[in-house]
Amino acid sequence: MRRFAAILFSLLGLLAGACAHSHPPSYSAPVADWTRLQPWSNSLTVDEWHAALESRFAPNGVAKGYLEFTPDNRLAIWEQSGPPPETPTFTTLDYTYIPTLPSGTLHPAPSAVARYWRTRAEMSPATPDQPLAGLHIALDPGHLGGEWGPMEGRSFSFNGDPPVQEGDLALHTAQLLAPRLEALGATVTFVRDRPGPVTTDRPETLRPQAEAQWLATATAKGGPIPPPGDPAREAAIKRLSETMFYGVSEITARARRVNDLLKPDLVLCMHLDAVDWPDPQHHALVDMPEHFHLMVNGAYSSTEIARPDEREALVERIASGCDQEELAVARAMAEGTVPIFGQKASGYSLPTGVALGGNGYVWGRNLMATRVYHCPVVFLEPYVANSVEGYARIQAGEYPGTRDFNGIPRKNIFVEYGDAVVAGLVDYYGKR
Repeated sequence: MRRFAAILFSLLGLLAGACAHSHPPSYSAPVADWTRLQPWSNSLTVDEWHAALESRFAPNGVAKGYLEFTPDNRLAIWEQSGPPPETPTFTTLDYTYIPTLPSGTLHPAPSAVARYWRTRAEMSPATPDQPLAGLHIALDPGHLGGEWGPMEGRSFSFNGDPPVQEGDLALHTAQLLAPRLEALGATVTFVRDRPGPVTTDRPETLRPQAEAQWLATATAKGGPIPPPGDPAREAAIKRLSETMFYGVSEITARARRVNDLLKPDLVLCMHLDAVDWPDPQHHALVDMPEHFHLMVNGAYSSTEIARPDEREALVERIASGCDQEELAVARAMAEGTVPIFGQKASGYSLPTGVALGGNGYVWGRNLMATRVYHCPVVFLEPYVANSVEGYARIQAGEYPGTRDFNGIPRKNIFVEYGDAVVAGLVDYYGKR
């Protein structure tokens, strides 16, 4: 939910400029493993590399110096954490090189040798009654829910109603969806299958790292540093430890589960959107139509490109063909889901996101989950949970048949969300 980003960063104002939506405050950043890129030599032409970088992953030249092409058309990736030279010579050991194919070369899709997921073309043919046969989908209900909802800022209610908690709503939707996908032939696993975290960390165990991060940032800013026990200092460290818990440790634990255990063909990150409260001090439901968008990885900023682990992830996503497969799934899901959701498109603007697909519903964003899962990932954000209509539909819960909302008969929100996902997946994977 985008409205919570502003809340989060206002609470962590001391970290302004030190963290980005793709790489929240953390322990030390992951170490880039450049050897992971070697299997992807000659997987794409130089023109395909340029197109992917310029139109989706690094628009407006933000990768300059970090990702360059040598005179013999190798992709040169700056390995170091510091800034690259203004005029690269490509004669040092500070680069990893990936050979590319000459422009116009016809070539097969990138090899499956170094990846665990399969493209649609690599799966056995579908049948009319089993359009998802052979597909392994991992459902990733967003956020935590349960007792953790208020900590995340994903919990609100009015007039004594049951709280709206995105983590719980997403999990319940995924649990209802799973048997429907299995009935169509898919293998379904869960990245998170119960309320609460996947990680074994807790805010309390992360306090030492949070305090070190806070102290380093405060020292860099200059000026007096509040002493231990100071209420403002303690509140900031507590909030930072919570953010490390649900914003970094949790996603990292989910990534290990996806990449090392589940190894799916596709991850669906299931969320519900919301908008900023008009008055942050006095919450009131917003009167606006529901909207919808999907996200895949993309739109790296210059700050993100400068981080070696994010550079490595970007290059591997393109070289492995993951970017093309997830974009094809997202486009098909947009086409299949929009008639069911009946919602207008919503999205972003550079540098936060880049529009993909031409229909306004598919966006590239460098969210941590879209980057650290080493397989195609589609991130769904339907509805407006804090709108008048969205809130009413959530409070209505499960019911048979349809009920009228704003004069339109609608299935209950959990079934409707599932209908849309099924339609989008069948639209893509049923064509094989």
